[in-house]
Amino acid sequence: MRKLIIYPNCSKGGVSSVIRGRAADEPDTQFDVVFLKDRGGLQTFADVPNAEVRIIREDRANAYLTYLTNRVEYDSVHVLSAPKIANALVENPDVVVIYEFHSSSMPVVEQEIKILDLDKLSEIVVPSDAMRMKIGERLPRRILSRLSVVPNLVDKRVFRADGVADFFDNDPHFATGNRRPLVWVGRFDKNKGYQYAVRALAQLPDEYIGVFIVSLEHEPARTASFLSECDAMGIRDRIQLYMNLSQPEMANLYRSARDRGGVYVSTSLMESFGYAIAESMTCGLPCAAFDLPILELHRGRGNLGAVPIGDVGALARGIEDMRSSLANVDS
Repeated sequence: MRKLIIYPNCSKGGVSSVIRGRAADEPDTQFDVVFLKDRGGLQTFADVPNAEVRIIREDRANAYLTYLTNRVEYDSVHVLSAPKIANALVENPDVVVIYEFHSSSMPVVEQEIKILDLDKLSEIVVPSDAMRMKIGERLPRRILSRLSVVPNLVDKRVFRADGVADFFDNDPHFATGNRRPLVWVGRFDKNKGYQYAVRALAQLPDEYIGVFIVSLEHEPARTASFLSECDAMGIRDRIQLYMNLSQPEMANLYRSARDRGGVYVSTSLMESFGYAIAESMTCGLPCAAFDLPILELHRGRGNLGAVPIGDVGALARGIEDMRSSLANVDS
């Protein structure tokens, strides 16, 4: 089997996690992966033997990919967040083009749907039933039979309960006392709701340290807004900020947070799958999250607490309740 995956940004998270999960699940399949922009993620695939990664300039992508799909017989070609490229590839009737939606932003999805030549796509894929319902409402009825759910997979070679757990050993925030990590992962944009995590941390005892892992940020104003929120809540000295960690580093962080009695917190206001929830819980870290439909995908992974969307007080109480329940189990 040989598959081609196309996506704009080569970063350390997001789609890189999708590809790694598939490669781990299909070790006998060769994955050719084409990105259009280098966002610091090439090393993410260094230990994935069945994935070959290339970065092709966007202005040359259509010509290159048309040549590639004419030359190589792929079992399927998966295009993510690149509708114009999908339209170029479907002109060849022998190429099986599958378009995948992974963004939870409906304005983004709607814009892609407007561009796509829907009738020529072999299949449209989303990672959850919740996304199928949302996107199904926006597609012509004649297309719905080709809309399917393919859940994302966690790379359990990396994200697992056993393994190194020394991430915080040299972090001065955790050098003294019984410090508990409150872990948050995402981008500093409104849909990820970082403000709710900051405000919940302000309601928790001083033993909680906010550990924020952020994707590559090209807008310094976003980080400045985050730090201003921390200052306003009076918790700047209880914040540790990391950027663009590798997947092994993330797994180490999750296990280390687990061993220190920490919690992963998800404050997203919309999600298509919830990768960080899946990965953190697979490493044994409890999770407190806003009650989105996608949580149904993760309830069997471990200790997951759902609270009403936007309720900071309930989020803080849920985190403390998790600590109490874990303490009772340990005793």
